[in-house]
Amino acid sequence: MNKRRWLREMVTDEQIALLFTASGEDLERIVEDTMARAERASGVERTLLELLEAAVDEGIDDTNGAVWISLILGELQSREAIPLFLRALSQDDESLAEAAVDALRRIGEPALDAVMQALDADTTDEFQESCFKALEGAGAWDHPYLVEEARDCVLGRLEAGGLSDRGLEAAAMALARLGDRRAIEPIKAALAERFHNVNGSLTDALEMLEENEAGTPLLPGLPSWEDRLTWLSRASLEGFEPPQRDRGPKRRRPTKPKDFTPP
Repeated sequence: MNKRRWLREMVTDEQIALLFTASGEDLERIVEDTMARAERASGVERTLLELLEAAVDEGIDDTNGAVWISLILGELQSREAIPLFLRALSQDDESLAEAAVDALRRIGEPALDAVMQALDADTTDEFQESCFKALEGAGAWDHPYLVEEARDCVLGRLEAGGLSDRGLEAAAMALARLGDRRAIEPIKAALAERFHNVNGSLTDALEMLEENEAGTPLLPGLPSWEDRLTWLSRASLEGFEPPQRDRGPKRRRPTKPKDFTPP
């Protein structure tokens, strides 16, 4: 019988291999160095893409290496990684799925366009929920139409019906974070008809929308990759979901979202 080969055993690049063992400040330094190398040499990005593909399709990462690779590729705005991130959204590995959501938000318009198209292809709860979370990131960009497209996409699915309870809750929260006040009445109707006015997630979404009279997206910026690295590290150890908002981003590249304004 063949012994299973783990992802960390496939790495030949010594620096990339450290992503599977480092922690704390050492991990932050290695992530930053790997980003810099990938910006200079396309072969490094190609290696990261191949490793991520193996992690997503074969489930052979017994560390958080694929999570850190996702963070790097998202920060680099790697368009080639978009299909891999979409496949990761329905993975049993919650840390990898969470990292994929974050990466899709960081890549921006091409990634979020792909998310909206992919919603028709996979109707599982996990995938739909992750897609709605990713689309919340539209509010972080200065694209003139992206927020409206994301709002229309999510609202259309909410109004069409057919979403599971989890999907409905995720859609309602996404619309609340996108500041789409058109969702108030459909959410009220769903709350009354399906939940007899007892559902914490829908109630929270309604309160957020009713208080947001200007209809402003509530995710006006993305956390820095350093902050996200810290939260993803803690989430993998402690089993909680990283928060939606952090301090303002320290940008590495000029084509990033608008600045974050603390609440």
